[in-house]
Amino acid sequence: MKAPGIRHFALSTTMAASFLCGCSTQRAVPTTGNTTSRTPSPQLSFGANGQILDGRTAPGRTSGWRNRERALALLYVVQTDPGYSEVTVYPAHARDPSPIQTITKGLFEPIADCINGDGTLYVTNSPGNSLGWISVYAPGEHKPSRMITAGVNIPNYCAIDAQGNLWVTNDGSRTVTEYKAGSSRPHIAITKGVTNPAGVAIDHSGNIYVANYPTSSSSGSDIVVYAPGTKFPARTITDGVRSAAGITIDSNGTLYVTNYLQSTVPKYLEGKRHPYQTISQGIDAPIAVTVNKKGWLYVTDSAGSPGPAIVEFRPGSLIPSARKITKGLENPDGSAYFPPLLP
Repeated sequence: MKAPGIRHFALSTTMAASFLCGCSTQRAVPTTGNTTSRTPSPQLSFGANGQILDGRTAPGRTSGWRNRERALALLYVVQTDPGYSEVTVYPAHARDPSPIQTITKGLFEPIADCINGDGTLYVTNSPGNSLGWISVYAPGEHKPSRMITAGVNIPNYCAIDAQGNLWVTNDGSRTVTEYKAGSSRPHIAITKGVTNPAGVAIDHSGNIYVANYPTSSSSGSDIVVYAPGTKFPARTITDGVRSAAGITIDSNGTLYVTNYLQSTVPKYLEGKRHPYQTISQGIDAPIAVTVNKKGWLYVTDSAGSPGPAIVEFRPGSLIPSARKITKGLENPDGSAYFPPLLP
């Protein structure tokens, strides 16, 4: 998968139209059928007290991990390639675990994902040709409960704010759209300061951070910050930003930016324009990043050595921990941690 903003899609206009439209004149919801030949793994379900069960686990028993904290810690990794499209689910706190669930239905050229506190999963799909949609999965489900198409135009990344509202960056229309919790219609669209949007993140105060990936080899990259409820940039971060793809913000307000082409993840203290630390060890092509409530960082390395990986960093560390995920990874693009930091 090429970096945001320079992806080249092989899907023809005719194929894309037939996938999204029920007729030649009206756009319809895309099919929720399984678009790959891979066999789905046992379905996860949410049991009592928030425990996550898989299809092989009887009610009242946890699967894999014995305590509730471990049962809730999951990584949802988006993968796409010409042969398949899927979200692969892993236990977050194991050493190179095997996948415990695979979601394929309702996906076609997925790019990134985000998840809210009740386990509802959102996945961006970008087949190109000004198309795209967001697949929405109820907690533990393999099949989408609904699709969001209004206001979506080649979506890249997504994020959920403290109120449960969905934010999506659109590469095709150069916009960032907000959807109120539970809605499939855009509430607002931000255009000012949006040049080639990739990652999006929201801090605990409601500020929106948008990463602009370079539009060419000679253009710049930046992070544009919007105050809550505004459509105009409050400030712009450029120092240390070279080829910004995915971004995230931890509970202290620290911003993490994946520089895809430079193999770095600079860190910015809350409200600061200059990085105070930079992660460079153990990563080759960082394209996405997510963090949990305790500050553990997970970097999606789409072209690591000897292969792609989800690389874990302890809170405050610049050196990878002993745990990382490689099994079942072929072409990862995005990842989301559950339970999320917000909401």
